[in-house]
Formats: sequence, structure tokens, C-alpha cells
Amino acid sequence: MQTGGVWMAAWLEHAACQLQAVEQVCFAVDVVLITITIHGVCC
Repeated sequence: MQTGGVWMAAWLEHAACQLQAVEQVCFAVDVVLITITIHGVCC
């Protein structure tokens, strides 16, 4: 059971890192969209 607990802790840490990476990408996309809106560039 101890091994399972260690595995689960590692998986949760990995999932948290993945979520943080996704949040960073979303933030970057928001910055780009805001910049486009401010400068009036239309796609």
C-alpha cells in the first residue's frame, strides 16, 4: 500500500504540473488576444 501511496503522490504532482502549464498557456493566449484588441488588428 505504501508503494501505491508514493505512486499516487507522484501522479498528483505530475497532474498539478500539467495544470500549471495549461494555465500558463491560457494566460499567454489571453495576453495575445488583449494585445490584438488594443492595437485593433483583425484576423
